[in-house]
Order: sequence, then structure tokens, then C-alpha cells
Amino acid sequence: MSLSTESLPRLEQEFLALNERIARLALHLGFDLPDERSVEEAIHAVSLHIRAGQAPSHTVHLWHEFRGLLVLRYQLESRSVETIGVSHLQAVMRTTEERLVRHHIAPHQDGANLGELFGTDKLSDISKK
Repeated sequence: MSLSTESLPRLEQEFLALNERIARLALHLGFDLPDERSVEEAIHAVSLHIRAGQAPSHTVHLWHEFRGLLVLRYQLESRSVETIGVSHLQAVMRTTEERLVRHHIAPHQDGANLGELFGTDKLSDISKK
């Protein structure tokens, strides 16, 4: 997928769907994702659970999906920075977080901590509105 500033609304939709699913899976699987470290710990824990292979197949499927979506989001963020730049990605991610809050998903549920991602805590003020 080639990204441009013209495709920002589509990118917002992709991040919204991705982050919403990550948040719902995190909640269902019992993970709290307030920061980047918790995301890394969740990926590691899920990988250990998958390797242990001692869970029902449906649960293993959810673990695979959760881990894959977290990795996919990281790749999408990286590619977006390269193609549309940091300021446009900030705007996309801010809009996405605002929309998630309107869907009753707290910013910490999806693991996309905008303060950590962009080096400022001012972006996470959305959750206080």
C-alpha cells in the first residue's frame, strides 16, 4: 500500500479498526497495555503461551491474532512515518484515539501510547477530556 496525505482518512480507518481489535483482545485475554513496555511484555507472554501449547485451540487462535495485530500496527506506524511523516501520523493517531474514546475504549487499552510514540505526554491529554 502506498501512503500519501490523500489517503489519511483511509489510514485513520485502518488504525481505528486495528487499535479497536487490539484493545478488545487485550481486555479479553487479560492484558493491560498502558505503555510500550507492557506491549513488549504481552507479546513475550503470548509467545510463551503459544509455545506451551496447553490451551484450547480458540484461545491459541486469539493469542496468535493479538500478537500479529500488535506487530502489524508497529509495521504500519513505521511505514507511515516513512511515507507521510511524523506530523501527519501524529494527526492520524490523535484522531484515532479520539474516536476510540467515543467508542468507550480507554487510550491505555490498545497499547498505542501517543506520548511515548511521539515523545510528548501532551498528546495523551485526550483521555482526560
